[in-house]
Amino acid sequence: MLLKLMLFICAPFGEPAEFSHPVLKANPPRPVEGSSVTLICEIRLPLWESHKQLEFCFFKNYQPLGSSCSSSPELWIPTMWKEDTGFYWCEAKVGVLRNPRRSLMFQIRVQRVPVSDVSLETQPPGGWVTEGDKLVLICLVANGTGDITFFWYRGALGVTLETKTQRSQTAQYEILTVRESDAELYFCAADNGYGPSLSGLVPIRVKNVVVWSSLVQSGGGASFNFSLSAEHSGKYSCEAGNGPGAQRSEVVTLNITVPVEGRMDHFPSGVIEGMLGSLGPITVALLFCYCLKRKIGRRSGDPVRSPSSPVPQEASYNSPASRQLEPIYENVNIVSGDEVYSLVDQIQQKREPATGVYPRTHMDIYSRLRKANVMDLDYDDAM
Repeated sequence: MLLKLMLFICAPFGEPAEFSHPVLKANPPRPVEGSSVTLICEIRLPLWESHKQLEFCFFKNYQPLGSSCSSSPELWIPTMWKEDTGFYWCEAKVGVLRNPRRSLMFQIRVQRVPVSDVSLETQPPGGWVTEGDKLVLICLVANGTGDITFFWYRGALGVTLETKTQRSQTAQYEILTVRESDAELYFCAADNGYGPSLSGLVPIRVKNVVVWSSLVQSGGGASFNFSLSAEHSGKYSCEAGNGPGAQRSEVVTLNITVPVEGRMDHFPSGVIEGMLGSLGPITVALLFCYCLKRKIGRRSGDPVRSPSSPVPQEASYNSPASRQLEPIYENVNIVSGDEVYSLVDQIQQKREPATGVYPRTHMDIYSRLRKANVMDLDYDDAM
């Protein structure tokens, strides 16, 4: 009996065979995208081991969370996203000689908030923008988490301008240089996987560029004078206002025409010199064609004026006379003003000593003969 009492008294002071399994909890258990969550690893130790230091480790899908294990039973995750959905568990161990005790798996499902309350704002505000300035269309999402795809549309029919996907509730689209044709209705849409949500229609009005303004008395008028250039072509109008309201005149189209003399300066000097230099060869070519045409016409239309072009006799290779030059003359009378010109064609034949071939040498001689008058007769006509 005494032995049993001693064993009972000594049992609490001995080493227990094992301690209970830990339990993993999440706060909140169903976190929303973009929010934080705290993992808590709870374990109950026997009273006689409550003074011992424990070490805790956290895991997700068999991957450790954090850089290492720690003595804290809690792990804070600052931001949870949809892809953080998975199975989590924790481990607890007492000392280096004890086997760690693992908790059961705990599934965490991160909730995504659907997009809602989409609006479109403009910069500059109010939907008025001056022609030539930059216009910024800002698409805002009041509710919605995760990766959001933004769309910008033009016109009531919805012509797509731009598409962007980013993890933000705000996105913007820029028109760097606004033209008069950009005056239209615009709207945007946003979607994070639950279907697109549309904004309202926002009208964009383009103001003309103010080139001059003046303050005049009531009942008077104003004028504006400036030097014109080709860049000033466009539509003009004037506007008069006294504070409560303003009225605009009808649009007047102004087309600026640059004189031809003023455009000569736009040609480089090298181009002008090249154009002038090409006139000389063109003139010579035209004169040559004109003379050749007259020459052919005289041969075919006037047999009397057609020069006699005797065909050279077949020379004998043994004849010494064949070595002499045999000129052939051809007369063409060309009248230019009061002067008469004569064309003499001379064909010379001589035999090469070695080959016995008679090459022909053709030479044209132009000569000024005399002054022409009405009573003169060509030599060929007299014949």
